[in-house]
Amino acid sequence: MGEVKYINVDMAVEALQKGLRVWRWSDTHKWWEASIVHDLTFPSFCGDHFAIGEKPTSPPRKMIEIDGVRMPAPIVRVEDFQDWPFILFTDESISSYRADTVAAHIKAGNAFATEADAIAARDARKLILERAMERAK
Repeated sequence: MGEVKYINVDMAVEALQKGLRVWRWSDTHKWWEASIVHDLTFPSFCGDHFAIGEKPTSPPRKMIEIDGVRMPAPIVRVEDFQDWPFILFTDESISSYRADTVAAHIKAGNAFATEADAIAARDARKLILERAMERAK
């Protein structure tokens, strides 16, 4: 799957009018569902999360950019986790633990909602380090 592009409701309407696939995150059901223009005319959808392209395989998430490298934002508050976050350790290993047992990792920015996010963050951090090392030469 390629990188998911998150869009707002106006962009979603425009994409649908052009015949593109648009997905809306259902907070009620906790899944992505196909959008149609008619549904997007209701004001209640204005604050929803939308994605364009292939159907996303994980819930919507914030992305951050460091040194030109986009990566999933870590979750930094224990209360934002409801289940088992994935922790990215300094040895680059990734494991899942109960959220209430990993507060220090969460506060350090090493906890992610999905394993895919942790892997993407690990790869992005490697690239950021490589770029910094190149500049330091």
